[in-house]
Amino acid sequence: MKIIEYNNANDITVEFVDTKFKRKASYSKFKEGILLSPFSKTVYGIGYLGEFYNYKGVSKLKAYPYWRNMIKRCYCKKALEIQPSYKIVRVCNEWHNFGNFKTWFDLHYYNVKNDLVCLDKDIKDKNSFMYSPNTCIFIPNRINIIFEKLRREKASNRNTLPLGVQWIKADKIYGCRCRDNGKNVWLGRSHDINELFERYKQYKMKVIKDRLQEYDEIPDYVKDIVLSYEIEITD
Repeated sequence: MKIIEYNNANDITVEFVDTKFKRKASYSKFKEGILLSPFSKTVYGIGYLGEFYNYKGVSKLKAYPYWRNMIKRCYCKKALEIQPSYKIVRVCNEWHNFGNFKTWFDLHYYNVKNDLVCLDKDIKDKNSFMYSPNTCIFIPNRINIIFEKLRREKASNRNTLPLGVQWIKADKIYGCRCRDNGKNVWLGRSHDINELFERYKQYKMKVIKDRLQEYDEIPDYVKDIVLSYEIEITD
């Protein structure tokens, strides 16, 4: 940055060379190099506050912890050590700017009774590795957990068997089960893996549909996205 106007030690105007943004300041803060612009990447070296750069209560805005945690999940070294699967996940350039994220947040966020609401990037597009307006929805935590467990099952070593299917060594036949409200529901046995997977798929979608019906606050377009999710045998 450079000084473009000097009235006295407590009244100068500086300009940030890269963005041409101008702001008032004192000479002492300029000399210390601690002045920030709306485009200063103060959040994990990626995020910047945009129009909220000088807003003292920004951390109290409901959108802010969602935005900050999203950036942290993808770009904080310590967070990536705990969840290394996020090393390939990114936040779109548009959402590096908190102001842009808040505009989207205010249009799409909703409250539900007795539950948290999560920002999810995988339900709308299961192959998504990007947080963006086109891939994200808000979803109650108890529904989000169902999909998180689906993703964990997919990522685990299941000996190439489809989701929900297992080999019963003692009886030399395949079996099928599905989690429902914290309990395993047995769905039968068969020598046909495809048949068992279809049982699992139908039951899992029933679990999701039943969970959706517990919430009156979920917008219809979110319900449609959730119910259009396709559990595939290749998952």
